Amino acid sequence: MGTRLIEAGLDIHSDDDACLWCISRPEAVLANHLADLHAGSRILTTNTFGANSDWLSRFGRSSDDMVAINRQAVALAKHAFEMSGITGKIIGSIGPTALVDEKTTRQQMNALLDSGADILLFETCTAGQATQAAEWVEHATDHPIWITLWNWGEKPVEIATELQQLGVSDWGINCISDIEQIVNIFRELNDHQLPATILRPSDLLPSEFINLASECKSLGGLYFGGCCGTTSEHISALDRLFNNGSV
Repeated sequence: MGTRLIEAGLDIHSDDDACLWCISRPEAVLANHLADLHAGSRILTTNTFGANSDWLSRFGRSSDDMVAINRQAVALAKHAFEMSGITGKIIGSIGPTALVDEKTTRQQMNALLDSGADILLFETCTAGQATQAAEWVEHATDHPIWITLWNWGEKPVEIATELQQLGVSDWGINCISDIEQIVNIFRELNDHQLPATILRPSDLLPSEFINLASECKSLGGLYFGGCCGTTSEHISALDRLFNNGSV
């Protein structure tokens, strides 16, 4: 979402942030959601990567603003489903800046769930952040918890084991563009019966994207989307791949 809003005029070097566009430019956020649905997506991720109290305080925003932004983000995703006539799930995105402390994490988590998010996703985590997030939200909700890492470190099996023990529903990769690294992680986890089920790579061509998705599907992948640089063209490519029965 962030890279697409930058293309629409967001200047991250100014006093602005992608999540603030839920309030200031909701039509741009909605347009991206609709483009993805029309391209074949059946899951939408909220525009809330930085919508936590600690990060928003840098822009002079309060805890009340945090709640309002998360509420509006979920509402925009719901509206996109309603406008398109498509049924699907809403993922509430929580970025690593929320993991500054447990209070900040739980505040955003509760704001998203109270607004109607179906799944919570902690994304772009390091190994330490992933396990910390899992510890803080363990037993906090019956909703599925997803966690994706950009850095699995040197012991991915140990990390996945801990996430499983802490009740995380699904885990995987986001914000990585190294295809060999991605496949190696998927293969290692699958070999240990701890499959990564989420694939959201960055900055790949659509052809690279679908070839990677096909290989990761064979290694336990279930949920496919994209991170930085992904457009509705990538979603269309995935839709053609899966709906044509190729994987």
